[in-house]
Amino acid sequence: MVKNKMLRISAIAVTSVGIAGAALAGVAGASANTVGNTGSGSLNKILNKIGSSIHAGSHNMATVNTTTGQAAASGNVHASDNTTVGDGGMVGTGDTANHNTSATTLHITNTTPTMPDMGGMMAGDGTIDTTGKNSTNLIVTKQNNTVKVDNQNHVTVGTDTQQASASGEVSLHDNTTVGSVKTGNASNTSDTSTTITIEN
Repeated sequence: MVKNKMLRISAIAVTSVGIAGAALAGVAGASANTVGNTGSGSLNKILNKIGSSIHAGSHNMATVNTTTGQAAASGNVHASDNTTVGDGGMVGTGDTANHNTSATTLHITNTTPTMPDMGGMMAGDGTIDTTGKNSTNLIVTKQNNTVKVDNQNHVTVGTDTQQASASGEVSLHDNTTVGSVKTGNASNTSDTSTTITIEN
C-alpha cells in the first residue's frame, strides 16, 4: 500500500504602520506585504495592524477682579442772622450723581485634535498572488485609534462695587424770614455684566 502525504505550507506576512519586517520562510521573494508562489493547500495571510494614539490636554486658569469705589455728597447750607433767606427763589446746593458700568467678557476655546490620515493603509495594503490550489488567502486589517482629551478650566470672576452717597445739612439760625432752602440730591447707580464662554 502506498501512502500519500500532503505537505501544507503556510505563508503569513504581517505589516504595521511602519511596514517593518523581513522575508518569511516559504514566501518566495515576498516583501512585508506581499505573498506569492506558495504551494497547494497553503494558508496565505497578510495582517495589517494600524494604530494611532493621541493624548491632548489643556489647563486654563483665568481670574478677573473688578473693584470700583464711588462717593457722592451734596454740600451744606448754613444761613444765620439774615433778614430774608430764599425770598422769591431757592437757596441750596447742586445735585451730585455717580454712575458705574463694569463689563467682563471671557472666551476660552480648547481645540480637540483629529486623528491623522492613514492614507491607503486604511483599506488594508497587501498582495497575494500565484498560490496553489485549495489554498486559503486572507488580507486582514486591524485598526485601533485612541484619542484622549483632558480639558480643565478654572474661572474666577470677582466684582466689588463700593458706593456711598450723602445729602448735605441745612443749618438756619436767627433769620427773620426763611423761604425755600434745600440741599442737593446725591445718587449712585451701578451696572455689572459678566459673560463667560467655554468651548471644548
